[in-house]
Amino acid sequence: MSANCERRAFTLIELLMVVAVIAVLTALLLPVGRSMLVKARQAKASEQMRQIGFALQCYSMEHNQTYPPVAVAGVPWDREALDAYLSKYDPKGRPVFDGGGNAESTDGADVRRAYSAGGAMFGVTKWNQAINTSKARPIMTIRNAEKAVLIFDARVTWRGLCRDGTDWSRISSDIQNTSLDGNTNIDYRHKGQAQFFFADLHVEALTPEQVAAKFTNRKIYEGLE
Repeated sequence: MSANCERRAFTLIELLMVVAVIAVLTALLLPVGRSMLVKARQAKASEQMRQIGFALQCYSMEHNQTYPPVAVAGVPWDREALDAYLSKYDPKGRPVFDGGGNAESTDGADVRRAYSAGGAMFGVTKWNQAINTSKARPIMTIRNAEKAVLIFDARVTWRGLCRDGTDWSRISSDIQNTSLDGNTNIDYRHKGQAQFFFADLHVEALTPEQVAAKFTNRKIYEGLE
């Protein structure tokens, strides 16, 4: 074999080794990149929830310690009532309630809004159930605020008057479902977790199993027990 042939052979081997190393590094780094992206989306969603929660608190201070109704006269709480306290758009010009471009539904559903009002946002009826959409919720009626849901990661796909809030009648089947599949309200879009913003102003990322264990009855979800 001539010297030129030997050099070409070594060059080819070296090239193949470089390609192999790049392939191995890519295989190792891709999961890390995906994990970092999921964490970044989760952090942004958590921050957006806190911004919405801050707006709710500001609203309550100017409205006799009540939260805005979930929906009244055809206007959902997250469009009009919080306008004075919350920017409608994130820094990139995307609607905050659409998740700021970070809402990728678990099953690819067309998410109209990324967050839903939870049970502690609903007005309480005379039967002591939080299902009234047009009645403001007094903060003082919320018990065990660390378990009472104000906002959660949802796949709001409906169009209509009261579909920006999710009461117990619609969410109970999702809460009892410990699988990632078959959910119509809760969206476990953060690597098998959904984030919940509670009335004590903290955010938790929960798996389906943790959700089922946390909300064992409607009164807890509604902040009435």
